[in-house]
Amino acid sequence: MQEKPQKKRGRGQPTKRTPENAKLILDAVRLGLTEDTARQLVPLSDSALTSWKSEDPDFLASLTRARADGKYRNSNRLDARIEAGDTKALTFWLERRCPEFQQEKEEKPKTVAEQAADMVAMYHAMRTLDGVDDSGSS
Repeated sequence: MQEKPQKKRGRGQPTKRTPENAKLILDAVRLGLTEDTARQLVPLSDSALTSWKSEDPDFLASLTRARADGKYRNSNRLDARIEAGDTKALTFWLERRCPEFQQEKEEKPKTVAEQAADMVAMYHAMRTLDGVDDSGSS
């Protein structure tokens, strides 16, 4: 991310728009925190973060990439837990980060635990189709 020259400011508080604060926000999002939580680490108002994103395309691109990196990193960690048979991690993640897994309102909604069990079964079925032996035997 390219460092932007600071505009001359009038009186008031010094800007929080520093490379250190931008890095703090990006690192937090890369770990999987929401933008809202990450901005509170600075602390920075919601409108200020919105301004950063609209005024600095490089920051916005970095933030988008950090979000994708965080999802990828946590998905890999989750994958390892699922392979070990842990559905609690999957349930937690589905509840908070994947609204697309919510059922239609007309249908009897599945619980998150049922959705997690379905996802684990689908995962193992896909691995079987790929020729991966999940039975644990050598």
